[in-house]
Amino acid sequence: MTCRVDSLSTAALYFTAVYAANTDEERNDLWIELLDIQSSFFLENQPWLVGGDFNEITHPAEHSGPLISTITPPMSAFNSCLSQLEIRDLRYHGARFTWSNKCPENPIAKKLDRVLINEAWLDSFPRSLAQFLAPDISDHTPCCITLDCPLPLAGTKPFKFFNYLTSHPEFLTLVAEAWICTENEIHSLHLLSVKQRELKKELKRLNKENFSEIQKRVSDTNVLFNDAQVLSLQQPNQTNFVVEKELLAKLNLLKRVEEEYFKQLSRINWLKTGDLNTSYFHKVANARKAYNSITIMVDLNGVEFTSPEDIGNLAVSHFHNILGPQTPNTTMAMILQVASMIRSDRFICSPAQAAQLSRLPTPEDITKVMFRLNQNKSPGPDGFTSGFYKAVWTIIGPESRQSMTCRVDSLSTAALYFTAVYAANTAEERNDLWIELLDIQSSFFLENQPWLVGGDFNEITHPVEHSDPLISTITPPMSAFNSFLSQLEIRDLRYHGARFTWSNKFPENPIAKKLDRALINEAWLDSFPRSLAQFLASDISDHTPSVDLYRKRDSLTTFAKC
Repeated sequence: MTCRVDSLSTAALYFTAVYAANTDEERNDLWIELLDIQSSFFLENQPWLVGGDFNEITHPAEHSGPLISTITPPMSAFNSCLSQLEIRDLRYHGARFTWSNKCPENPIAKKLDRVLINEAWLDSFPRSLAQFLAPDISDHTPCCITLDCPLPLAGTKPFKFFNYLTSHPEFLTLVAEAWICTENEIHSLHLLSVKQRELKKELKRLNKENFSEIQKRVSDTNVLFNDAQVLSLQQPNQTNFVVEKELLAKLNLLKRVEEEYFKQLSRINWLKTGDLNTSYFHKVANARKAYNSITIMVDLNGVEFTSPEDIGNLAVSHFHNILGPQTPNTTMAMILQVASMIRSDRFICSPAQAAQLSRLPTPEDITKVMFRLNQNKSPGPDGFTSGFYKAVWTIIGPESRQSMTCRVDSLSTAALYFTAVYAANTAEERNDLWIELLDIQSSFFLENQPWLVGGDFNEITHPVEHSDPLISTITPPMSAFNSFLSQLEIRDLRYHGARFTWSNKFPENPIAKKLDRALINEAWLDSFPRSLAQFLASDISDHTPSVDLYRKRDSLTTFAKC
């Protein structure tokens, strides 16, 4: 039964109520009837909802029986009908199955009842929702349909970068200016976050001024272009032709931006080329938006939560129980089991594997990975897509530095600065690190601040820090390292542990060096005169980890592990 519903507050809509027969042959007649209804009422472009008992499932997953594992011919016929009608399930919540045989001896449940909609319905009622309720005395679940289900308000909308901004003529200039404006303020990861925060403000402004309400901009520009075309035909002069040409260029740009906008929202990755697939991307984006919105969550006890705060708390609690349960107490049996695994050859990495596991990525590695990423994938937590980083890599690529500096504040001690170092393999790149550390010292005014520099420097200061007796002279790279230490006025923190901190793990030609160190300035020694570095066993790595300790009165505190 099909009817048209008119309302003063909403667009007209069509509703078809279905009660399918029990046999495959009779249901095939229903599928043909639905196709006939669609063509008779011209429902391809009208909001159309088809709901009821279809007496058929679309997939084995919609049957509770584990023996149902293949798609049968009746399922295929049903799916074919839905495909021809271009209708799909309305977003819903409630029971997974909508019918049961009510037989405790042989319980069976299926999803026989559904609410199906077309694209026109989704355009007219994007926030509509179906709710399958308790069946009460029936063997089928009733369904309640809400045309305008309010979405939960989650506060400020997070920043999201849209790749079409890279096509704007001012984009690279804007990024370069925003990136440089904070260049001398802070360093490394904190610097990156500050620059991103400043850049987001400028990108929001650029988007708002040029591409906000993109569909309206395309429509308005198209009207202006059509008017300009008519005027050029009525008064064919140079001025009118120039205006028409400029409007055409603007219209083409806005259309490309519109397509890119909906393509990014749709997450379609298989379609690489085409002639303005905006309509298709728009449909997919609308469908994703409708299906991905969360309006209700149910906990393990069946309690429903609808407010954003309750939904958020329930989600955090759920994943905390899965990923972050309290660590059980360590027992002697656990320790013995781990010790036996360490002694077993089955669980020991080869020297090459150990070196690979502990190797940090180089700037070249980061660049290669970045340019292999799909720019239409979801952005990271910072809101930027890989498309942004690819477009501006020449500007921000040098931010792949060899060090990271942070300030550590404590109520019990003076504030201190810690710079973690991972030096490059070549002398030329290490020279860049020495310059970088000199720049950090001057930028943070660290001459009079407690400062510790620790990590892998990939260089020794003297031949005695090399196990090979043939190494007996100070090389130019050693001299450069010593000169740098002298300029920074930093020296080794008092330590105990292994003499060498790195080895090649090759029994045939063993080599060891002191590449890792903890360096301090005079201000550090004044603030933490009893501090100490301890170089530990290297475990599977080719480098020894270090724990830097400092004493405050009678307490011993761990500061950092490198």
